[in-house]
Amino acid sequence: MSWRKRKKHFFILSHSGKPIYSRYGDEHKLAGFSATLQAIISFVENGGDRVNLVKAGKHQVVFLVKGPIYLVCISCTDETYEYLRGQLDLLYGQMILILTNSIDRCFEKNANFDMAPLLGGTDAVFSSLVHSFSWNPATFLHAYTCLPLPYALRQATGTILQDVCASRVLFALLMCRHKVISLAGAQKASLHPDDLLLLSNFVMSSESFRQVLNNLSRQSAYQDTTLMPFCMPMCTSST
Repeated sequence: MSWRKRKKHFFILSHSGKPIYSRYGDEHKLAGFSATLQAIISFVENGGDRVNLVKAGKHQVVFLVKGPIYLVCISCTDETYEYLRGQLDLLYGQMILILTNSIDRCFEKNANFDMAPLLGGTDAVFSSLVHSFSWNPATFLHAYTCLPLPYALRQATGTILQDVCASRVLFALLMCRHKVISLAGAQKASLHPDDLLLLSNFVMSSESFRQVLNNLSRQSAYQDTTLMPFCMPMCTSST
């Protein structure tokens, strides 16, 4: 089915018009359309303004410009502009979590920088996040869901995680899929619910990350440990 027949579609492109992600279809086959979106954004910016929303019949096109990254949502649903804009913010946050905000420096060095090699294999992560917009209330409530547990058990897990944080760890988190069992942080440290949402989405949907965990599980039943760098978008922006 063509993306034009979908009720909602998401694009991510660079300021040079290169496609980065497309919710439906092959983003590289939509290069011409991506160039059109880039031209609209540039035309408005050249006039000293910024495009946020375009309405055409039942459709609304929501734009989010984050430096050299352009995010676009085309929707004919009843969702408000603010709600769709929040979804684009989360998509951008997912990108920053994976690549860190150093991508701005990459584009400063090379305006035609191609992000595809860095994001290889992460389409499933973005698509999983987009799918969660239809079922996960955490995406618009900016809150997380706790796994129902007996009080004593939750207290016990919390105590263990606090001991972990005492050893100069910023945050310690125990989850069951998308639900939080217990969360502990260093003194005055606070993990934003959006960061937690993006982190859990990456862990649950990244094929490469899950392969690493599966390999570790086969090697040892007691040492399922792996290290991976992340950039927490909300935590970074508030510090």
